[in-house]
Amino acid sequence: MENHSKSVLIISNPRAGKLKTKKYLSIISNVFISRGYDVTTRRTRWHRDASSIAHSKAAKYDLVVCCGGDGTLNEVVSGLMTLPSPPPLGYIPMGTTNDFAASLGLSRDFIRSARNIMDGKERNLDVGEMNGRYFTYIASFGAFTESSYSTPQNVKNILGHMAYVLDGVAHLTNIKPYHVTVETEERTCSDEYLFGSVSNSTSIAGVIKLDPDQVDFSDGLFEVMLIKLPKTPLQVQNLINALISKKFDDSDCIEFFHSSSVKITTEQPISWTLDGEYGDRTTSVEIKNHRNALTIIV
Repeated sequence: MENHSKSVLIISNPRAGKLKTKKYLSIISNVFISRGYDVTTRRTRWHRDASSIAHSKAAKYDLVVCCGGDGTLNEVVSGLMTLPSPPPLGYIPMGTTNDFAASLGLSRDFIRSARNIMDGKERNLDVGEMNGRYFTYIASFGAFTESSYSTPQNVKNILGHMAYVLDGVAHLTNIKPYHVTVETEERTCSDEYLFGSVSNSTSIAGVIKLDPDQVDFSDGLFEVMLIKLPKTPLQVQNLINALISKKFDDSDCIEFFHSSSVKITTEQPISWTLDGEYGDRTTSVEIKNHRNALTIIV
């Protein structure tokens, strides 16, 4: 995309990723300035501040850039979704896990990432909505989900990705399955599940990986994964092998399919995460796909 005489709003979370954003924001700004951009920066000050900034300021700019982790990106996307004609979005990943950035193949080098935004191509991006709240790449419950928002920020900053993985593995042995009913246009299923996700990503909870050939970010379809409680040692081994090989049909504990909308109900309230952050605790969610809702530069 052409970059001269364009205005960019950079929304940054100064607490993201070992406080890197706070330290490097001026360097990132200068990368854009050196290419002729008019740069405005806004630092987030509290929870969901990025949404407010995007909602109130973004329409005035040619480009919006998010500097932070997936949680900050979620907030920026949520703010952009309130606009009738949102500007293109760039993402400089500076969080601890950056699941979605990995799915898009974005550079973790912040200077290179900034240059790629100016030189990259625009592509359409689906956005999910769960009970009125938007998400960029995943809504999930069960195993590996609570660790993301229950792990303190200072532990995330010290341990990074391993904080999630270690916490998730530590809780696997005492996770109780939920009786869940899943309804889509294509199917209805009801069973005891350890984990469920509705995603638009090749990386789920920083642990489960999907084949990139199975994920299209702009096809209007989610990838739905449900993992049942394995009851025998053989089922446990088959489940692990299937997750590692990405051959989900090899395990009778995994249900994997695509759908544009999903309704999920449970007998007891369960906690949900949206893009790795706490979402809601409820017995019923309705999830829908807003196809090609935003434009992202990669």
